[in-house]
Amino acid sequence: MWTGIASDGAAYRIEVPPQWNGTLVMYAHGFRGNGNVVWADPLTKIPFLFGLYPGLSGGTLGFANGSVAGNERTFYTFSDQPWRMIRQEIALNHAVLRVPVTATSSADALTSAELPAINGDPGIPVLSIHGIGDLFVPFSMDQRYDEMMIANGEGRLFVDRAIREVTHCGYTTNELSAGFSALVSWINTGQRPAGDDILDPRAVASPSFGCRFTDPTPGDHPEFKGLPCPPGSR
Repeated sequence: MWTGIASDGAAYRIEVPPQWNGTLVMYAHGFRGNGNVVWADPLTKIPFLFGLYPGLSGGTLGFANGSVAGNERTFYTFSDQPWRMIRQEIALNHAVLRVPVTATSSADALTSAELPAINGDPGIPVLSIHGIGDLFVPFSMDQRYDEMMIANGEGRLFVDRAIREVTHCGYTTNELSAGFSALVSWINTGQRPAGDDILDPRAVASPSFGCRFTDPTPGDHPEFKGLPCPPGSR
């Protein structure tokens, strides 16, 4: 239990399950400070890997006592065309941090039978907004889901909007409200809203991909490093 007074004078009480790494959870969710006074930073300022790697005191958010996945034998590539950028890829792989498997799943982890099946056939309109630089849930997951819905004859029930951000769910209020409003309108009127063609390789490779539905307010996604959106791209 974390209790105290926030920097704006408001009292707070945060309950963290006993098997979780409380300090890691608090930091990964934006809380800063020591003792009974804390404040919150925007999530975009938090190092991405801090919320995943177990650190010195163990626990990937309490679900294991170490790393349950590793990349010691992974070779990272820039392209699906072998040898096209092999020199740059070799340099990248020499520089990347290698993390070994140090633990198995905890005893209370969900089994495969307990996890919900994802078949790509919801039978209802689905509108997804997804950061194109999200490494926690990669953008390719949306592409895979789109393919599944098309294979099930439900491709017209899925709309995806790409957002130019690299944190996990670091969307602005405008991006969230625009997406939700579009979904509600779709359900009420039956008119499918606009989205990005995430299965078109040329569209995805465009330097302006994601501009159409990203909040144009300057400074909203400072962590995203890319070419500025051209005028009229929204």
